[in-house]
Amino acid sequence: MKAFNNSIQVFFLAYEAVPFIKVGGLGDVAGALPLALSQIRAPEGNSSRIDIRVAIPYHPQIDQNYKKSAPVATYSIQSKSAAFPVKVFSTQSGGVTFFLVDTEIIHRSASVYNHDTSNDLLKYSLFSIASLRLLDFINWKPDILHVNDWHTALAAYLNAQRGILKVPFSVLTLHNLPFMGAGTESSLDEFQISPSPDPDLPIWAREHPLPMGLSSVDRIVSVSPQYAQEIQTPKFGCGLNGYLKKNRDKITGILNGIDTNLWNPSRDPVISYRYDSDSLQEKVKNKLTLQQELNLPVNEKLPLLILVSRIDIQKGIDIALQTLQALGDNTWQAIFLGSGDQQLEKLCLKLEKKFHKRFRACLKFDSDLSHRMYAGGDILLMPSRYEPCGLSQMIAMRYGCIPVATSTGGLKNTIVSKPRKFKTGYLVRYPDVTNFTDGLVSALQDFPNKNRWEQIQNNAMQVDFSWNKSAFEYTRLYLSLINSKKVGNGRT
Repeated sequence: MKAFNNSIQVFFLAYEAVPFIKVGGLGDVAGALPLALSQIRAPEGNSSRIDIRVAIPYHPQIDQNYKKSAPVATYSIQSKSAAFPVKVFSTQSGGVTFFLVDTEIIHRSASVYNHDTSNDLLKYSLFSIASLRLLDFINWKPDILHVNDWHTALAAYLNAQRGILKVPFSVLTLHNLPFMGAGTESSLDEFQISPSPDPDLPIWAREHPLPMGLSSVDRIVSVSPQYAQEIQTPKFGCGLNGYLKKNRDKITGILNGIDTNLWNPSRDPVISYRYDSDSLQEKVKNKLTLQQELNLPVNEKLPLLILVSRIDIQKGIDIALQTLQALGDNTWQAIFLGSGDQQLEKLCLKLEKKFHKRFRACLKFDSDLSHRMYAGGDILLMPSRYEPCGLSQMIAMRYGCIPVATSTGGLKNTIVSKPRKFKTGYLVRYPDVTNFTDGLVSALQDFPNKNRWEQIQNNAMQVDFSWNKSAFEYTRLYLSLINSKKVGNGRT
């Protein structure tokens, strides 16, 4: 690959990013990936770097102290019926520049995402338009526009609709295909955005932001190699599988990483006893402390099962609950942490009442408790119906908590179930109670064998899930675009 002599300028758009705002996994990615990219150097010994700058909405939940400085840009976005004033503030995190895009419609929103997306469609559209327009007011010309999911896909679409591309190349990272922005027709009409003219897209998809973005970008990145293949099939393609299969040459899978400084059992300030793969006896102490904290019987020989997840049908919470009931005489304890679907939450509470001596349902978001659960848990449950990447299994393995998971998406790419000497977890073929119960029983049978279990723990804890690998792959992707010849309107 030809080396480059100048910095690659990347404009990265996301709807959430740590440390400013986090609701789901996208917040982790949008905070960690730009930092990792800013620190990476080009291959072949070249000293050039990636100059990446990130735009996120100025959500009302973000610390208002970031607003102390004067805005770097002030302008307005005109729609058919109104003008929307925009102020953009700039701040730094880890040496990366973040633009906070501030509009009244964003500040009126009570939450980052609403369950009823129709309440959010106008602000998503406005953020995409305002972010792209920002480039008219700052002295910076990016080479690559990198958008994430449907919330920012319109920016890539609008960039491609101009006679001369404002940003020469574009990339869309696909975190979760089913969420496409359905119902945006009125918002698109308000901002006079025409449907996609791409004849390969299904008619219904031509006014959905995600398909509009997918049809406009030079490269589509799925957050795992396996999910990149799955979205080209009817089972996982959500009606776009035909389009994605036809355009498979511009699809690649790059596995997400985790923050290995934050998730490090040897330095974690939240857990009671720090440890590594050479001091697993300290992990057992964390288990005893967690059992005591949640008023479970204190017994190191009882396998402690944990689930840290959004409480959602996609995550297979119903499968996990039924599996616990199907275990029969097997001895176990379990702790579930998360919130979401109200009916599934009720089922969690019902099971807690039934198994009051060995099951706890912590139906909330609690970051510190999640650290203590990974450190104290023996087995992580992930019966996902689909999982584009997944972070919980990577975190759990780093803490020597062994995953039992469905063989789908990123779970299949990150968990080694055989051969035994390389085993890092247990994969089950189908997301149903029978298969998942069988997989969990296999883990429970291995658990009492200390030598066997510690070998699995050691294997899991040695896997490198840092963002360095992912950042290198993204760098190669950026380089391939920069080094390619422009054809026609600048697309490769």
